[in-house]
Amino acid sequence: METSNGHIDLNAVADQLQDDMSVGYRPTMPLEALWLSGTDMPQITLRRDIEFMQMHPIVIAALDYYKGGLFGAQFWGGTDHADPMNTAGRPVSPNPAVAEFVLSHVEKFWQFGMPLMQDGGYPYGWGAGEHMYCEREGRLCWSHVKDFHPNDVFVLSCSNQPVGIRVKSIKSNDGAVGDHADLWYASASVPAKACWYPHRPRFNRLYGRSQLLGAWGAWRDTTGQSSACWGLDAAIYRGGYSGPIVKHPLEDAQTAKPGIPATQNDGQGNP
Repeated sequence: METSNGHIDLNAVADQLQDDMSVGYRPTMPLEALWLSGTDMPQITLRRDIEFMQMHPIVIAALDYYKGGLFGAQFWGGTDHADPMNTAGRPVSPNPAVAEFVLSHVEKFWQFGMPLMQDGGYPYGWGAGEHMYCEREGRLCWSHVKDFHPNDVFVLSCSNQPVGIRVKSIKSNDGAVGDHADLWYASASVPAKACWYPHRPRFNRLYGRSQLLGAWGAWRDTTGQSSACWGLDAAIYRGGYSGPIVKHPLEDAQTAKPGIPATQNDGQGNP
C-alpha cells in the first residue's frame, strides 16, 4: 500500500500477507465438503459401499497395511539446528518432568487414540472423537478418546473458524434419539474436548477423502452384480457342481405299510 508521499507502507503489506484473505472458502469439490453446511450429505454410492468394502478380505488387508505406516513413529524435540551433530535432537522441555509428562501423553494417544481416528478417518475421510480425562496424582491427564461414526459428526465454526464438533444421534433421557452434543477445541488453558482428524484433505482443511476411493471401482467389478465373483458363483458353484446323489435299497425306503391312512402308492404300486 502506498502512502501519500508514494512510499510503500511495509507494515500494512505485512499485515495483509499474514491475514487469511480467503477465509470462509467452501470448495465445490470434493463431495465430502457438502458436510460443511451441517446437513446430511446425499447418499453417494461410494459412501454407501464403504462398510461393505471393509468386509472384503483384499480391501481390508490393504487398508490395514496402510494403517501400519504409523506404527514405528517416534517422538522427540526435533532437530537441533544449533548443534547438527546432536543425534538425540533437542529435548522436548528443559524440565525433565515436563518432557516426560508430554511424551507420555503423546505416545499414549498415538497408541490408543490414533488407531480409532484411523478406523474412521481412512475409510470415510475424517474421524472424530471425544477426549476423556482423569485425575492422576493431582494432575489432569488424558485418559482415552471415545470415537464416533464419521456420518454422525460435523465441524462447528464461528466467524469461519472451526471451534468444535457436533455429535448427532444422542439418546435423550426420555429414550428418544435425535439430540446432539457439542464438543469444543482447546482454548487458552482449557484442554480440547473435541478430537477431529481429516484424512488427505483436498481443497478443504476440515474434511478429507476416503482412502478406499481408488479401490471402489475394482471392488465393484469384483463383487457387484454381473461381476466376476457373481458370474463365477452362478456358472460354477451353482450350475457346474451339483449336490451329492445318495442311493439306497428300495426296501429301506418302504417306511409306510399298506392300509395306513394318508398312504399313497407310487407308479409301481409301492407304498
